[in-house]
Amino acid sequence: MRVGIIGGGHNGLTLASYLAKEGFEVSVFERRDRVGGLCVNEEIFPGHTVSVAATYFGMFRRRIIEDLRLDSFGLEPYLTDPAEIVLLPDSNFVFTPRDGSEGKISAGDLTDEDLDGWKRFWGDMGKAAALVSPLYFETSTTQAEVIKLLSDNGLSAIAERIFSHSLFDVFDTYCSNPYLKAAAATCTPGFASNPGSVYGCIHHGTAETCGVHGAWGQVRGGMGMVSASLARCAEAHGAKIYLSTPVESIVVERGRAVGVKLVDGKNLAFDVVVSGLDPVTTLSRLLSAEEIPSEIKSHLERPVTNVSAGKVHLKLKRLPAFTALDALSHNYAGIIVVAPPVANVVADAKSVECGEMPSRLMMTMAFPTVTDDTVAPPGQHHMNIDIHCLPVLNGSEPWNEKNKVKILEAVVANLKPHSPDIDEVIEDSYIVAPGDLQTDFGVSTAMCWHLPMNSEYFFEKRNLPGVEPYGSHIENLLLCGAGTYGGGNVTGIAGLNCATRVKALFPSAVGAC
Repeated sequence: MRVGIIGGGHNGLTLASYLAKEGFEVSVFERRDRVGGLCVNEEIFPGHTVSVAATYFGMFRRRIIEDLRLDSFGLEPYLTDPAEIVLLPDSNFVFTPRDGSEGKISAGDLTDEDLDGWKRFWGDMGKAAALVSPLYFETSTTQAEVIKLLSDNGLSAIAERIFSHSLFDVFDTYCSNPYLKAAAATCTPGFASNPGSVYGCIHHGTAETCGVHGAWGQVRGGMGMVSASLARCAEAHGAKIYLSTPVESIVVERGRAVGVKLVDGKNLAFDVVVSGLDPVTTLSRLLSAEEIPSEIKSHLERPVTNVSAGKVHLKLKRLPAFTALDALSHNYAGIIVVAPPVANVVADAKSVECGEMPSRLMMTMAFPTVTDDTVAPPGQHHMNIDIHCLPVLNGSEPWNEKNKVKILEAVVANLKPHSPDIDEVIEDSYIVAPGDLQTDFGVSTAMCWHLPMNSEYFFEKRNLPGVEPYGSHIENLLLCGAGTYGGGNVTGIAGLNCATRVKALFPSAVGAC
């Protein structure tokens, strides 16, 4: 049974690995010169291996690692110690060690009541994440069923607000400390003042690294090693991966996908075609307009959020000095987060939608060269900086090489209060703006999640209207990207679940070889 997969991102490669392992004849077509999609390494500075887009490990499911034995294909996740420090306004912070010892918190006039509420909040969010995590593999799950599950398990305060309220609304029922509220805001995609951000926090809470639930970490050799290990696995089981081979269109006959046409003019026949691209690209660019029914066309054309994200990578002359880290004798390992004040989060949630830069940047960063000696020459360092929320457009114009320097300038300005010498240690920089997600990585929506991670697109609402999860209106045309059930981040969920769907369509092909 022949399967053609469009896109060599981590979900497409997960799908390819599972199907090839079961005896399917699998071909993967990737338009770039390397696999990985957004989960990719590039040498953007000489001698430095940089995780260009996806930069942190944790959401990729252990089940997939074990099923495919990805450790034998070079995947080495690891935990850092400490786990994280959140740098808060007014020189406050939340410091979380990995070794189980008591963390340290500076949060203004911190009371015992604040601290108790902070611990209860994260205890309940962790419990919610543990309940929700198995549902990613139960693809018929609805938002209503999630609400009931949480309510039945003593989490009614979260259940009542999970899809209709903001993370701030929920946090206020536990704790009133504004600094801790700012710290909590960093743990959800988008803005914590927006409806649906409650679930975004729970989604991130389903992370697991090296058997530690809720933990985020790194990958030796960079995040591109996730994709590289999947590609090696797929090829070891017979899959063919074609690089620099863009697909021009999906070939449809009598309402059924029968193959793909490559940009070079070749037509290749397949029994099933699966796209790992975002839904807009798949349906609007690879199909003709007459092949899309009006209901789905309206779905694709409806406005989505104007909020994206970005990255800045810095090659460093030396490690910068962070005042709070040095005061704690920090080793510069682990994740470092910069949290804006709550008032800025609320204001920026509106202004960024209108194309304005945030007034204060929310950033997550790390120095992978501190913990991994394979990603840079000896003694050299680089740092990865994720900017959580940026406008898809720079005002009314696309991001380009000239105007995206604004992002670097904003990053440096927002780091200066925490790291006074940051501008002195920068040797070179590389900026990934929302527009680069469109031009370089082929994501039409300019969002690393393909579709927003909000209540309009969680669970059953992430499916195309009128079709089953991972399906489309065209027979034997399936989808397996981050815009499908399970959502964004490097999880592999869509690839695994889509493989199950393909095997159900062609049960006689399973184990044929």
